[in-house]
Amino acid sequence: MNVVKYDWQLSEESPFVYDWQQYRSDFSFPGNDMHGDLHLLIMFKGRFQTRIGSSSFDYQGGDLILIAPWEIHGSYTAAAGTELLSITIFCRSLRSGLAALAPQLDALLLLPPEERMQLLRQNACVDSACSHARRLLDSKKVVAMAGEQRLAINGFEFSAAERTFEFIRILELFAVILQNIGFIESNGGKLDWAEHLTAALQLLESGSVVPLSAGRAAAECNLSCGYFNIIFKKLYGISFYTYELKYRLRRAEADLCSGQYSVKEIAQRNGFADTSHFSKTFKKYYFAAPSDYAATADAVK
Repeated sequence: MNVVKYDWQLSEESPFVYDWQQYRSDFSFPGNDMHGDLHLLIMFKGRFQTRIGSSSFDYQGGDLILIAPWEIHGSYTAAAGTELLSITIFCRSLRSGLAALAPQLDALLLLPPEERMQLLRQNACVDSACSHARRLLDSKKVVAMAGEQRLAINGFEFSAAERTFEFIRILELFAVILQNIGFIESNGGKLDWAEHLTAALQLLESGSVVPLSAGRAAAECNLSCGYFNIIFKKLYGISFYTYELKYRLRRAEADLCSGQYSVKEIAQRNGFADTSHFSKTFKKYYFAAPSDYAATADAVK
């Protein structure tokens, strides 16, 4: 089952999407995800394990999970009975809406994942987040996907006016979170790194250069390859080579789940030398051959 979304098509006109997740049985997803949007996950109950950057985290009911744009995350495991609400947000719209609080948001997102999660746990943010989610669930009909391990609302239906008001509520929620956390000293160096690397990440997202070498990515940022690799690993916790490979594998996984392409076509689309190389690499990270993974994904649709 393809539990992880990959492309929400978020924009300033459609700046957020909600995803309610309720797991009937134990579930795991071995892959990774990385994108320019921001995740806020609100845990209601159960247990949810994931990797963010190079660190593993174990969450329970009452926890908040905040994942920064382009931060690699994945290897999800959810225990039976886990319930959570995921809010995915177009970061530019969030920063614009928060106005004077935007630098505080930037400072929070640039903290190492361990420090960020510790701040969220130590401060009185959970009640506001859970109230936000409960109001949403009480006001919108839950649409169950019968027969699946996971029940989900893959984006609530909103009119244009409702969507505007709902985004204002999201802004209010983030304002409360930032107020409760208090002042965080900005790390100007990391902010500069993030801004320098944006061009490379946008090129990676475009899919116009596949595979994308570190040298080509560094050139897009007007940086030397050596310096690019140093700041990329310091900011995202892994080398660009590994990040880029996992990004292509994530796209390949989405292609497999779509059922639109053969394994050979997917290997070509995602920059692998041949089908054998793709299959071997995919199995290393997803613990299944591409053809077997595609068959399993098709069976649970």
